[in-house]
Amino acid sequence: VLTKSADVTVTYSSSNTDVANVNASTGAVTLVKKGTTIITASFAGDATYESASTSYTLNVDDSNAKGSKANPFTVAEAIDFIEAKEYEDINYYVSGIISTISSSSVSSGTLTYYISDDGSTTNQLQVYKGKNLNNEDFASVGDITVGDVVVVVGPLSYYNNKTPEINTGNYIYSTNHKNLADAELIVEDDFEMEVTETKLVEDLYATASDGQVTVTSANEEIVKIEEGVLKAVGKGSTTITVSVAASENYAAASENIKVTVTVKPAVLPEGAVGGGFALVTDASTLAEGDKLILVNADGDYAAGTDADKNNRPGAGVTLEEGIITIDENVQVITLEGEADAWYFNVGEDAYLYASSNSSNQMKTNTKKTAGDNGKAAIEIANDGTATITFQGANSRNTVRFNPNNGSPLFSCYASTATTGTLPKLYRLNAASSFDITMTDAEWRTLVSAADATLPEGLTAYVVTTNNGTTATLTEVAAIKANTPYILKGAAGDYTLTVADGVEAPASNLLQISTESTGNGVYVLAKGTDGVGFYKWNGGSLGAGRVYLPATAGARDFIGFSFGEATGINAVESAKENGAVYNLAGQRVAQPTRGLYIVNGKKFVVK
Repeated sequence: VLTKSADVTVTYSSSNTDVANVNASTGAVTLVKKGTTIITASFAGDATYESASTSYTLNVDDSNAKGSKANPFTVAEAIDFIEAKEYEDINYYVSGIISTISSSSVSSGTLTYYISDDGSTTNQLQVYKGKNLNNEDFASVGDITVGDVVVVVGPLSYYNNKTPEINTGNYIYSTNHKNLADAELIVEDDFEMEVTETKLVEDLYATASDGQVTVTSANEEIVKIEEGVLKAVGKGSTTITVSVAASENYAAASENIKVTVTVKPAVLPEGAVGGGFALVTDASTLAEGDKLILVNADGDYAAGTDADKNNRPGAGVTLEEGIITIDENVQVITLEGEADAWYFNVGEDAYLYASSNSSNQMKTNTKKTAGDNGKAAIEIANDGTATITFQGANSRNTVRFNPNNGSPLFSCYASTATTGTLPKLYRLNAASSFDITMTDAEWRTLVSAADATLPEGLTAYVVTTNNGTTATLTEVAAIKANTPYILKGAAGDYTLTVADGVEAPASNLLQISTESTGNGVYVLAKGTDGVGFYKWNGGSLGAGRVYLPATAGARDFIGFSFGEATGINAVESAKENGAVYNLAGQRVAQPTRGLYIVNGKKFVVK
């Protein structure tokens, strides 16, 4: 505090305004940060008094500020502080748990490692080229251990504006060094799933640690995790990360698993859409969206789904009266593009292409990667053989069938090659309808290859809830392609009409089986408890069957109840002629919006 002996004008100044500011006229001091400054009061002199000045040294202490020795940042706080670029060229203190040690050996007495708030490998802060306690050199990597609780002091940095770190010049201020045991985290190898397939999360890993385990998916549109179950929901690849946090006895650990999800086409019901594949005799009739198969000239082999490294092995087919029928081992090609620039889509965004100048190869790759080598011109001769020529720079570019001494294959050869024969193209027949059969059980499941409407007397359901005892069947008006349904109808044959634009059901617990689907799920059957879902214990269901996923408690039988739209089936048609009833069977004088029954038939008031 400065005092003056007369009423004179005094001005004030600070030698270091980064530490403290002072009001020039009032002398009021504002502290800025830790440091030292000199506050000076000056009088210029007047007719009565001579000039004079005096000074004092002001020491500013921020010993309890965030990031100080007494109040270190947490890792999360330090990261936020760095990303906000609020740091200065001074040392800060940060506390955390060593989560990863990047250095494999000591370099000039330093090690690079990471710290996090919980010892896990998420939300880590890099400690770049740090030194040991008391700013001494590290002797070996073993001087620190994952799981050590440390306070690190040093300058903060935002490397390349993307990596928050404690920069070089840092050292460990204090440590609670623990020689923690290895978590011994073992995870599943990279694997494939098919859409609708599930795995228990607990089956993905094993660990000796008692630390908390978290399992996350990098893309939940491909694989999501719900209630301890890994669910494949869309095609593509994603990474599953299994992390074990540090505990009192074990170090933290983390491992990644790559999961690739594929989509297997639904298996068609008997007599379903199309009636097989017919020979394409005119290339000008080909159109985008056509479903094709590559077949040898004799009509007994088609290009298969199981591609090896360089070609497509042949899969057996049956040719009768000009129509080829196939099974799931035959590759169905979806035609894309336009004449002289056709792409052969074989599913999952993969395409056939000519891959070599020197070897006979027809590989599978993405259209973007293959470029013109995946773009084909098609000519069809009078005998039906097709010259399929890929347009890129690779000269082994013409598709041929090679008997290959009993191991037939389809591959690309030079245009002058005489090996094997040119193939033929067969196209899936369009059809306006298809037939199905209902047995005496009067119930069945269905997966159709096309959208379809239902005939009179046939009702379709999806399952919308399942409490482990009863599954709720909800009626739908039409069939969506490649979607599982339950059908109800009297025994006999029914014709379904192919349609366009049917919407998928908003909710459906039914799923389509893959080769790996097996024991524990539920299938529709008629047994001792009547028609319902019975627990399956017969091994693999095979691909294409409709099932209900397993539930907690694993009962042997799950019965039916009916959702609102299905309730109309329980109302008898013997009601009074012309009377209107709601879904509960109550007579309604003035119907409003909704579903109603008149003379046993349903109608909608909109």
